[in-house]
Amino acid sequence: MKKRLLQGLDERGIQIAKENFAKGYHLREDLTRVLNEDIETCHRSMESENLFEFPNWELKQASKIAEVKVLRRIIGLLNEEK
Repeated sequence: MKKRLLQGLDERGIQIAKENFAKGYHLREDLTRVLNEDIETCHRSMESENLFEFPNWELKQASKIAEVKVLRRIIGLLNEEK
């Protein structure tokens, strides 16, 4: 569990948060799988030939890159990395 998620909690709050985090393991695994699928979908859409037909394709690419970064950040929060 990331220590930032525990900031501002007292000892009891930290204990409760850690217990709840452990109980949510399967849900976090499912969410991570779904988010990884969303990342794959973004990558496929970024490689689409149709996208290059738009005059503002670079803005669409930048938007997709930002979306992937956000999804990866969420996955990092869901995982037990410190």
